[in-house]
Amino acid sequence: MRTYIFNYEQEQALKLGLGVRELLILDYLQRFVDSGTMNKKLIDGKMFYLVAYRKVLSDLPILRIQERQLRNIFRILAERKIIAVKNETAYYLYININKLLLCWKNFSETCREFPQYNKLNYIKIKYNKDINKKLHSVDKLKFMSVIREELKKHLSQVTFECHFNSNENFKVVGFDAEGATFFFKNETVKNIHKETVAKAFNIVAEKYARGETL
Repeated sequence: MRTYIFNYEQEQALKLGLGVRELLILDYLQRFVDSGTMNKKLIDGKMFYLVAYRKVLSDLPILRIQERQLRNIFRILAERKIIAVKNETAYYLYININKLLLCWKNFSETCREFPQYNKLNYIKIKYNKDINKKLHSVDKLKFMSVIREELKKHLSQVTFECHFNSNENFKVVGFDAEGATFFFKNETVKNIHKETVAKAFNIVAEKYARGETL
């Protein structure tokens, strides 16, 4: 089976009951979002993007559908939690795409290859059970600086410089209530050094929980 359709993992799309039409619409929307030209609005702490039905149909005549059918597709995507919808009218709606549920392989930050399933170049590291203060996305840049300093203590200089000293090779892509998700450019490096990264992560998280400045 082909792995990707319109840059989406086909196996996951099938599990969600999606077809080529839905994937084409999602691919179009994601590229539109990434262009930086969409009207957007912060709603309930998340960024939502304005989608006009006529604009979608004008840009994608290959869909060969009417506005009513397009609205039904958005409704299905919302029911399956692939998008969240706000401020819907007869002419437009605002959407937020769930990047973690249906992975688009060119995402630069959050998704790539389903970090929640610990696949390929990603690993999820959980907090120690006694950590009562969680890291947040606003800490990301400072966090990477501090965790690299900690990793230097546990890795050889060559390993650190080759595989951990740049965001291209190693970085944190997000925090949640359970812990942090890390990206490794080299999957073998991830498998060999995941315990070291977990140790460094928990040392830094414990310092943060005690109120030490990152």
